[in-house]
Amino acid sequence: KSKFYSFKIDIRKDLPTLSCNITKNHTPDLHAYLEEYVEALDPEAGIEAEYHPKNDKLFAWRALRLLARDHAGDFGRSAMGGPGNGTMIRRENGDFEGMVRSIWKDERSIDIPGEMPKAEVINDDEEEDKKEGKKEDEKEGKREDKIEDMIEDMKEDMKEDTK
Repeated sequence: KSKFYSFKIDIRKDLPTLSCNITKNHTPDLHAYLEEYVEALDPEAGIEAEYHPKNDKLFAWRALRLLARDHAGDFGRSAMGGPGNGTMIRRENGDFEGMVRSIWKDERSIDIPGEMPKAEVINDDEEEDKKEGKKEDEKEGKREDKIEDMIEDMKEDMKEDTK
């Protein structure tokens, strides 16, 4: 027997309770975690864009996890309040400013100074068209490169033939 582990734990019965307690005790409060982010949104705070917490990938990932835990239903909500396409999480860069502003307004009755980001409305068809357009541009660029290479090869062959 081990001297270090003198616990008598029934895995089936006790593990769910233990894991819930660990999660509750070690997960930060959403509002406390986002205070730094909210402060950076205020233009009067004078925080430069490059030092904004949204540029810290670890901070953003943790914040999104906390937002998903407490506000999963709001991810598809429109920035104007109701359901809709104007998502509160920007697809381009994953910025969640609209969602934070909305939470602070709804839950704390605090309007964060500064501009609310414009709603980003992207249809899946538009995204597919953009992807297709990029693919076509890449193909066209590769074709042009091949043609230029062929022309250069022909010129070199002609120079060798004239020698």
